[in-house]
Amino acid sequence: MKKYALISTIFILMILNSCDMMKEKLQESIDDALEDSTYVVVIPQGIGGKLVCTIHYISNFHSWDYFVGYDYIKNEKRHH
Repeated sequence: MKKYALISTIFILMILNSCDMMKEKLQESIDDALEDSTYVVVIPQGIGGKLVCTIHYISNFHSWDYFVGYDYIKNEKRHH
């Protein structure tokens, strides 16, 4: 009987621990989903220069928006 009580106790503790870890992951996902983010990507161009893409992500409980902006930066050639 003690053996089954010990196994049951270990099993219950494992379930409670996994529930706590799932709760933390869920809260982390919610925080990430509701947080504004800005990303910048630089894309080298075959014709020279760089294309800089700025992405701003805004979210709330009802919707989300992406604002995307592009800037082209020319390579400056130096003549000696």
